[in-house]
Amino acid sequence: MFYFERYDNHNKAEKHAQNLLPMIESKMELLHQHKNYPVQELQFLHDACVTVMQARAVLKWTYAYGFYEMLKAKQSDKYLFE
Repeated sequence: MFYFERYDNHNKAEKHAQNLLPMIESKMELLHQHKNYPVQELQFLHDACVTVMQARAVLKWTYAYGFYEMLKAKQSDKYLFE
């Protein structure tokens, strides 16, 4: 259950970041329209959200790998994973 719960939490966080992306893009547009910020200067907000989604995807799959390593029952590999 340990590995599944961690996997599931990262999966939910990844989905949450995907749901936030349209809101972030709309806020970027508002900042551009009302405060005259150049779109290029606001691009980091979009890039940060995409980076969070990628990081969560990597993290969730590390727990699938960790579960596999636990099944193999090699202490040295488990220690390296942790």
